[in-house]
Amino acid sequence: LAVLLRSRLAGVIPAVAGIVAAVALLIPLGTWTAEHTKRYPLGVDNIPQKSPQDLLLRGEWEQNAESTARQIGFATIGIAIASIALIVALDVRRRRGTAGYTPPPPPMVAGEAQVSPALDLELADSDLVRGRRPGRWRN
Repeated sequence: LAVLLRSRLAGVIPAVAGIVAAVALLIPLGTWTAEHTKRYPLGVDNIPQKSPQDLLLRGEWEQNAESTARQIGFATIGIAIASIALIVALDVRRRRGTAGYTPPPPPMVAGEAQVSPALDLELADSDLVRGRRPGRWRN
């Protein structure tokens, strides 16, 4: 939808939407952890503590999930901020008219122009020199 705005700064809208979505998911993260710990009082998926499959302590899975979600949320916010900064910097550069690197002109050559021997051979072998009509297939 941001592309339909026809603005160079339209790329900021998805980045801001990503920040809003990440913050909206990060705010209730603490309550989710508490509710999940209450829902599974024995640990991950109600596995008994005496079972050999019980590899995590009570609440450990929830804490790992919470820290992972926070890291992903902060990374999303960081990438969105970096993209906003890049879009704004490129727009400022465009408005200023800052040109990129322009290479220097080629050096001037004094004296007579010289033609490469390879070019002479190519011209001598062309259809125009031998009298044929150009663009025809050779048999």
